[in-house]
Amino acid sequence: MFSQFSKRALGLTAVLAVATTLLLTACGSSGGNSGNTVDFSGTLTIWHDWSGAYLTAKQQIVQAYEHLHPNVHITLVNQTDDTKTENAVKAGTGPDIVQDPVDHVGTLAAAGVIVPIDQYESASALTSTYTQTASQSVQYGGHVYGIPEVTEILTIMYNKKLLTADQLPKTTDDMFTFEKTYSQQHPGSYGIVWDVNNVYDDAGFFYGYGAVLMDGNGNSTVSSQAGINADTYIAQYNSVLPKDINGQTATALFNEGKAAAIIDGPWAYTGYGQAIGADNLGFATLPVVNSTNTPVEPFVGGKAFMLTKNAKNPALAIDFMKFFTNASNQATMCASTGEIPSNIAAGQDPKITSNTAISAFVQQVKTGGVPFPNTPYMGEVWTPLQKALTAVWNGSETPQAALSQAQTTINQGVQQIKQAQGG
Repeated sequence: MFSQFSKRALGLTAVLAVATTLLLTACGSSGGNSGNTVDFSGTLTIWHDWSGAYLTAKQQIVQAYEHLHPNVHITLVNQTDDTKTENAVKAGTGPDIVQDPVDHVGTLAAAGVIVPIDQYESASALTSTYTQTASQSVQYGGHVYGIPEVTEILTIMYNKKLLTADQLPKTTDDMFTFEKTYSQQHPGSYGIVWDVNNVYDDAGFFYGYGAVLMDGNGNSTVSSQAGINADTYIAQYNSVLPKDINGQTATALFNEGKAAAIIDGPWAYTGYGQAIGADNLGFATLPVVNSTNTPVEPFVGGKAFMLTKNAKNPALAIDFMKFFTNASNQATMCASTGEIPSNIAAGQDPKITSNTAISAFVQQVKTGGVPFPNTPYMGEVWTPLQKALTAVWNGSETPQAALSQAQTTINQGVQQIKQAQGG
């Protein structure tokens, strides 16, 4: 089962054109393959989720690579169904490279669809080029399985017409006080809104309080005292936010000026800018949990390139991945698409640092975030924990009872996976 996160499509609508000549000038040669000899000939087939203006921006890099290596042809196929990918690869066909959400790494690896690339990219080389969380997100079972493409994380966005930066809360206690005070001072309006019963949106609070939704060994601590504290904190907003709040209503409230701030991801900021005016959209990092002195740590996810077991020229495939994600290409591409670079140097490029929105998400990654669990066990968390969050929010169960039941269901699901794997 794949996570809810993979369903979150980026909502940006406008992408600036990227000139191939600029990419060629900036990129120079390919990424390199740690001493491995590369045969720069043949066809690479990539299955991806790009479309529309995003596809146009990505094609610029593809064309630049083909220009550098005239004997290489790259075929792009929009295909996002992992079941089809698995079936194709097992049948001996399918792509050389699959571009997919990082939380799919474990499932694809366990299914034998993708293979380790340690001989082409060591863990140390990975972490020297890409952010720590992005690097961890493509490692599974002690092996490197991919090259990070782009990063995604939640942060606070606020309406400058309604708030100044110094009014934003710095701690979770301040955040709840701010919520109550703002509603009292602005009847019918709200301070900070978010999708309060969505596991993905609430994960940062659980981690900030010290709970772990899922680790690589199948262990979850959602029902620990830390998990109970996190859910108790979230549930108190029931007294100051709409009882039926969800992602859609939160977005509507912010767009209509009835919420001063919202917790959301990079897929949303263009739409918010269009609704309230781009110059009125501000950004701030998530607060620190008072009791742990740890920031609220949302999932750091994103997309990555992975090598399938049927790749005909693995060294060439890895060389392309590194070229696509090198600092210059990432900076130019992300400045155009509005995505968040996973390459460390790209995040420091003036093209990125001069972009208020993108640099805000880069800062959130630095401030606080945990790698999105890429283990197949994570699929057992979503439904039980969402049911628990909803029950506590509605007041039908206590955090202790709801999370205990969720923990039991999660553990049972994990055990079934382990048994199926022969573990």
